[in-house]
Amino acid sequence: MLLLNIVSGTCYIASAVTLDDLRLLHNFLGISSFALGIYSQLTGYGSGFFRRNFVRIRLYKILTFVVLIVGALHPFDALLDAIETSLQFN
Repeated sequence: MLLLNIVSGTCYIASAVTLDDLRLLHNFLGISSFALGIYSQLTGYGSGFFRRNFVRIRLYKILTFVVLIVGALHPFDALLDAIETSLQFN
């Protein structure tokens, strides 16, 4: 998924014409990749490594969830703009 996101972003940057559907795909894949990475981090807190080496796992889970919310605000707004733009021209 990450490789597809990189390719779609590169095509979007390299194109002379704004490709709204490609921008929509790039934004969607970016948010999906970020959410999947944060999810894997959250599930990793339940692994034996974190339980053995860290004391405040609940605090780390809360902070990671806050990073998910704060980190997804602007990309989600960009995704909604891309959807709106894509719907206007179709």
